[in-house]
Amino acid sequence: MTKANAHIKLPDGRTLKVTTERDVLRNDTVNRLYKLAMLRIKAEYNVLTRELRNARLVEFVEHASTVDEEALTRLTRRGAVAWKDVPNATTWVDELRGLSVNYPTTTSLICMTGAMSV
Repeated sequence: MTKANAHIKLPDGRTLKVTTERDVLRNDTVNRLYKLAMLRIKAEYNVLTRELRNARLVEFVEHASTVDEEALTRLTRRGAVAWKDVPNATTWVDELRGLSVNYPTTTSLICMTGAMSV
């Protein structure tokens, strides 16, 4: 028997093939085929090439589009205090790892959403 898999088209146009248990797809009550979806995957990430491999679909995540403004403000303040002495978090982490890579001062969040085909 072959493993179940899904092909996720990422926002940058690339396609990521993820394996999963058949029950994850079979028991999902929402038709996600060719629709935008948010999902949790487990994968190996190459920090140099920024490529994912051996991706496995863990679960679908229902996205709530509302934001708790008070909690966001509180967490932002808390984070600013905790990181006030660190000029660049990426550089700081790389130095801890023993890397000497120069990154720009801004970072981007990579979102794992995309249209799915099975």
